[in-house]
This record gives sequence, C-alpha cells and structure tokens, in this order.
Amino acid sequence: MTSLAKVINILIISLLLQVFISCDDDDHWMPYVKVDERLHIHTDLAHLGIGGSVTVDGGLNGIIIYREANLVFLAFDRTCPYEPLHNCAVELEDELFAVCPCCNSRFVLPSEGMPDRGPATLPLKKYRTYVSGELLYITN
Repeated sequence: MTSLAKVINILIISLLLQVFISCDDDDHWMPYVKVDERLHIHTDLAHLGIGGSVTVDGGLNGIIIYREANLVFLAFDRTCPYEPLHNCAVELEDELFAVCPCCNSRFVLPSEGMPDRGPATLPLKKYRTYVSGELLYITN
C-alpha cells in the first residue's frame, strides 16, 4: 500500500469515527417542526399577567408562553430536551417553572428555560417572539 493510500485510509477512518461519535448524543437532538403561531394579546392572552405563563398548541408537544414584561413574551417548546425523542412534554409547575413528568427535570422560564434540576442539562427549545399591533407572533 502506498503512503498516499495509507493517508486516505486514515482520513476515511477518522471521518467515520467522528460521525459515529457525534451521533452518540441523540438524546439532545430536537426534531424540527415549523412554528408559525399568532395569538391575539387582548383576547387569547388577556388573562396572562406579567410573570405569568400558559401553554398553547403548536411546536412539537405544545408551547409554553411566559410573559416577561408588558409586551415581552418568551416561548418554549414543551418537549423535554433530555430525551426529546421520547415525546415527554413538560408541564407547568407554577408560573415560573416547568417540570418533565418523565425525567423530573425542572426548567426556569424567566431564565431562558434553563434547567435548575436534572438530569437535563440543556434549556427548553426557545422560539422567536415578536409583537406587531395586537398580535403575538411565535416562529422558528
């Protein structure tokens, strides 16, 4: 075998190992779904005060909306990032926290959906939000 062939074989083996090693972290892979939700602030979200949260349809397993300020909203997918392929939807514990019923991870909504109790180490998947007129748009 020539030295060029040996180098090519080593490169191919290295690339294959990299692919297999990177695929080992499937528990943190979040399936993509198109999100394009519109909610009327004064009807759909009229009951949602500052510091409040609510779940709505959309996303992979539903969406949590947290009202941070008057016209500032955060939106998170309800799918637990610990094992997203198991379809575990986090549930609101109260206005500030969401808990996964499958792994018992807890996420702090005002802190960008970061976990404060594991085994999850990644935050909830966050969607873009913006207000235009009287509508809240949630997109990815």
